[in-house]
This record gives sequence, structure tokens and C-alpha cells, in this order.
Amino acid sequence: MNHAYAFGGVDMSIRTVERFMNMPIDYYVKVNMEGFERIIDILGGVSVDNPFGFTIDGVTYPQGRLELDGENALLYSRMRYDDPKGDIGRIERQQSVLGELIGKAKRLKTVAKLPDILDQIRANAKTNLTADDMKALFNNYRKEIDTVSKDQVNGGGQRIGGIYYYMVSEQERARMHDKLAAQLADDGV
Repeated sequence: MNHAYAFGGVDMSIRTVERFMNMPIDYYVKVNMEGFERIIDILGGVSVDNPFGFTIDGVTYPQGRLELDGENALLYSRMRYDDPKGDIGRIERQQSVLGELIGKAKRLKTVAKLPDILDQIRANAKTNLTADDMKALFNNYRKEIDTVSKDQVNGGGQRIGGIYYYMVSEQERARMHDKLAAQLADDGV
């Protein structure tokens, strides 16, 4: 995915996922991660459970519960080279930060902060969803936010020609396709 985006932007990323999953991708949201940094600061930071201590760019993140401002949350979520899980560990940290951000937004009385949050979303996200599409998504899924499940495409790293690739078996690709297709069918898509 990183290579698809680096060489062909959103369009090549969409085509790559469509080919991999063997299903169409109708909509996308491209997010500038610095927007998350600003939203985290607007909401007063996030708390995460760090499974192991590490240092990145001179900043040390000890093991245990951490209170992070936007800048540190973004740096925390980007580390991968010292993580025994590599990219998967980084993805797990990103999901943790995002989950905490969503949870905090739900718990806080964010009405007063909503204009600032929306300004950051507008400035740091691009999408082909219309305003009506976004409103429908919000209305259809807002009650489900606490029941979101996650999965990952299982595979392993391999270097080919000096470039790192995440290799996935056909069986795993089919498992993910079938799971997503079943979920979309349940949602009436």
C-alpha cells in the first residue's frame, strides 16, 4: 500500500485494494496525520497503554499508561523499527490512539469544540464522499461505534530486490474478502 500511494496516490491505492480484495472501492478518505495531532490537542490529549518502552526521535515512551498530547501521540503511533511486530505494531498503536480519540470525543461535551474539530477535518482530510454521504454514514453507524471489530491481514515480511514486501497467502486474501463481503451483505450494501 505504501508503494501504491507513493507512486500513484489515491487512485493507485484504490486500484491496489480493489485488486487485492476483488471488490470495488467506491469511496475514500485521505487523512493528513497532522490533523489528528491538532484534534487530539483540541480534545485535551489521549491516554494509551504502552506495552513496552521505547525511544523515538529522542523522546522516551515508558511501558504503561501514558498521557499524550497531539505531537507525542503522533510520534508514538509512528514508531515501527524498534517494535518486534514492525508495521503490525505500528498499526496497533495507531488504532489505539484513534480509538482513544473517538472515545474521548464521545465522552466530552464536544459541542463547543465541534467547530474547531470540523475545521481541522476540513483542512486535513480529502474524500470523494459528499456532505450527504457523510451525514448518512454518521447517522447509520453512530450507535455502532462501540461495537466496531477489527481484523488484520495476516502475512509475513519478505525482502525482494532490496524492497520490503508484506506477503499474504491466497487463503488469507480469500478469508479477508469473504469476511468483508459478508459484512457488506449484512449491512445491505
